[in-house]
Amino acid sequence: MPLSRQTSTTTSGAAGPQAHGTVGPRLGEHRASEHSAASRAGEHEVPEHVDGLHRLTRAIVTAPTLRETLSALCEGVERVTGVVDLAVSLDEGVPGPAVLLATSRVASRAVGLQRELAAGPHVLAATTGQTCVLPDLVREDRWPRVRAQLATLGLAAAVAVPLGFNGRRLGSVSGYVREPRRFSEQQLRLARRLADVAAADLAYRHHPRRRPASTSAPV
Repeated sequence: MPLSRQTSTTTSGAAGPQAHGTVGPRLGEHRASEHSAASRAGEHEVPEHVDGLHRLTRAIVTAPTLRETLSALCEGVERVTGVVDLAVSLDEGVPGPAVLLATSRVASRAVGLQRELAAGPHVLAATTGQTCVLPDLVREDRWPRVRAQLATLGLAAAVAVPLGFNGRRLGSVSGYVREPRRFSEQQLRLARRLADVAAADLAYRHHPRRRPASTSAPV
């Protein structure tokens, strides 16, 4: 499945994420303008109909490689939220070091600094299994060091959704916006649904040795 955006893939050890490679043209900057007006209004066209959701979930479960599965997840989350700067990390359930895939350098840096500080929305979603929404970093009280670092990247809002399956917390996917932004319950619900599909696919197909014994993956 071809990648339609810049995708940064990194691996991390004890010292934190390190760059591993990039593929495809840059997308974050010039695609961001397409969503800016909708972001300010908190609006985005969401694929409620069954066919639209089916296409998004099918792209995830039919992706041939781990990297392409994560890329398809990011594509789906962008489609339902309008966020273009996205990153997904896997901390468990995959062999070897943690994996980080991002659609832009700013998203990669945003997650990298959160992992270094062991705090922030991306880390919270990964470690607790809770969805975390920060509609306006200036008005947020939590994680002052993280918020200050995100502000230096030109970011004003963030959202993070956990990746978990059958009681296992695998990681999280998070998005970053350059203006304050509120997300609707529908957008969050659909993003969680795509994350759940991806997590099940990761648990079954990309890491079969840890496959649960009696639970079927969603389709």
